[in-house]
Amino acid sequence: MEARFFAEQAHLVVTHRDVAMRMLYMFVSFVAIAFDFVMKDLAFAEASDKLAALNDGLRHGSLGEVGTKQVVQLALGLIEQYAPDHRNLELRIRDRLKQELDSIPSRILAEHFAKQGVSQELFAVAKELEGSAYSAEFIPPAALSPHSRGFLGVLLDYWDMDRKLLQEEFRNQGAGGGKQEQNKTSENAQAALPGLSGGQVGEV
Repeated sequence: MEARFFAEQAHLVVTHRDVAMRMLYMFVSFVAIAFDFVMKDLAFAEASDKLAALNDGLRHGSLGEVGTKQVVQLALGLIEQYAPDHRNLELRIRDRLKQELDSIPSRILAEHFAKQGVSQELFAVAKELEGSAYSAEFIPPAALSPHSRGFLGVLLDYWDMDRKLLQEEFRNQGAGGGKQEQNKTSENAQAALPGLSGGQVGEV
């Protein structure tokens, strides 16, 4: 998942952390607007039904659990019909698929988005994160609204990543941060050159 990749880069590559966070904001804004679209069909559902529907969708996609079982049954039927010598493979495939689906921590996201207060703010969160991704001045996670920080936090939980990314300091706070660092380095280099007074270059 691209969003997780940029979250990992923000942790690992300090020199490009602000760029990675901008990309993370952008991808997470897509996630927020997608959930907002899905939640319109669950607006009047009971809390338990809403939680079950979200959990089902996160694990099985648009087909749902019923659709997934139909696809698996079709595949296993083809094995039985055209490769009868490999019938023992059917049980292995079924068991492995069940293990894979059960290992998805979808309930973390489902429980978060099933909350009424969260679902009502998804569109606003998407707008804020998209705006932050393209902002001229870099906006660190600590400066985001509580809803946006909560959204990022639950995704970090889903990816089994530390939430400390939301509290870490970012050195280059603006789009020109890198350029400012280069200018400082250039000035220091000039000051160190012999024959230059006060770091100023003489006229030719």
